Amino acid sequence: MEKTTESEQIKQIIRENIEHFFNKATLNIEITEIDSLTTQDAKEHFYVVRLFSPQAHLLIGRHGSILYDIQSLLSKIISKQLGFFVALDLDINHYKSEKERYLKDLARRVAEEVSLTGKEKALFAMPPFDRRIIHLELAHRNDVSTESIGEAENRKVVIKPLFKQENQ
Repeated sequence: MEKTTESEQIKQIIRENIEHFFNKATLNIEITEIDSLTTQDAKEHFYVVRLFSPQAHLLIGRHGSILYDIQSLLSKIISKQLGFFVALDLDINHYKSEKERYLKDLARRVAEEVSLTGKEKALFAMPPFDRRIIHLELAHRNDVSTESIGEAENRKVVIKPLFKQENQ
């Protein structure tokens, strides 16, 4: 089977499963885009699915928890149907992309403050996928480091200076 044909078939199966899932849940969604991020030699299949829904608040949940649960469930359903692993990244009404932009901006602003003051700063508690965005955004910097502290839903990222200010 040709790779582009296989990708189109997978996209169609993803579309059908997502539409069926939300129809059964009596929730209105529109699939606006399905993108394959799978490379030709990849063993895993990764698809980004962008959705629009007037009921987004019901689908996202606190800190995106419902959205991530739906994403995980649909990935398992589709993977079982296809016989190989398919990772999905669902984004409803641009929630994830806007949140990622906000978290990256927050990470940069706080890192600048920490670098200038020489004092570490803890961010608010956040789920693992959000903490990962912070860690990755600041990983390239040579003036600050990041560390996750706390337990369970109280885990947060602490941004620390690598060099203390002289006049502190």
